[in-house]
Amino acid sequence: MTLRGNLKDFELGDLLQLLHMSLKNGALKITSSEGEGIIYIENGIIKDARVNGEEGEIAMTKIMQWKEGIFEFLPNIKSSKTTINLPIPNLLLEIARKIDEWKVIEKIIPSLDVIFEIEPNPDTDVEEIELNQNEWKILSRIDGKKSIKEIADTLRMEAFEVAKIFYGLATSGLIRMKERKEERKEEKKEEKKEEGKGFMGLFKRKK
Repeated sequence: MTLRGNLKDFELGDLLQLLHMSLKNGALKITSSEGEGIIYIENGIIKDARVNGEEGEIAMTKIMQWKEGIFEFLPNIKSSKTTINLPIPNLLLEIARKIDEWKVIEKIIPSLDVIFEIEPNPDTDVEEIELNQNEWKILSRIDGKKSIKEIADTLRMEAFEVAKIFYGLATSGLIRMKERKEERKEEKKEEKKEEGKGFMGLFKRKK
């Protein structure tokens, strides 16, 4: 029997608990107005989750906030990666905590694709700020070119934990957001278009 329906009628948490108890193997595909997410499950354990270019627990945190969308369970489909390895009940408790934290973090960090740079003139007494080993490690890699996700991948750290550290560094006034990775690409495309417009191409677009 195919498992298919609408999140308006069946909450995602309840659906995942059902898949956990029945020890299902496959992929839960969810399509909503906020994107398309997919959650891979093996014997009732979530192995991977992806949505809008993000994966792991960050992806699960975003998907779990969806209140509407069409879902379909596709049996016997496996992921090539393991970004999560937790029984569903444990993961749901962890995600509930992270949702609360992420609502605070995303006020400053809307996406893992944003790029930060060192604040040249911090409005704080830098000498009074004490950083731990991970904070120093991340701060040393902020160059105005790499996104949060790229830095997390380089350090092989969980993206959510790296985002929390970025949030702390930003609220301390040590770093500032520069741009989103996709915005940087779009700007370059627009600049190339402007360059090829004859006389008008001599003038740069104001930012």
